[in-house]
Amino acid sequence: MPYLYCTDCAKKHRERFAAKTKESWEGEAALVVKGKLTSGPWLCDSCNKGLNRGRDSAYLVQYLSPGATTDLQYYDFAYERRYFKPSVKNVELFGWDREDFLHDWTENIKAAEYAEEEDEDE
Repeated sequence: MPYLYCTDCAKKHRERFAAKTKESWEGEAALVVKGKLTSGPWLCDSCNKGLNRGRDSAYLVQYLSPGATTDLQYYDFAYERRYFKPSVKNVELFGWDREDFLHDWTENIKAAEYAEEEDEDE
């Protein structure tokens, strides 16, 4: 289940994620996507601060089990698109350090962004 956080609360979570060692993740991962909200209003799942569409940036944090991380290269960010448009520069993956995988994954995100741009042009 993903959690939506304001910038301040997300910073605390990201710091905690970065401090964990690879071994402490035990195959799990945390996917963190930042963006300006394109829907809402929403509330931060930690402090209940109001988050407004078009004005506020937010972070969507999703914890992934070891089984879920095996097929992550096919992840299409459909859930995140309900809140905002994710982009490569706004996606972090904590707990998994496979560089080859991350490269392929970011290429998939770029391809999805390009497809969205073409749809908007039509």
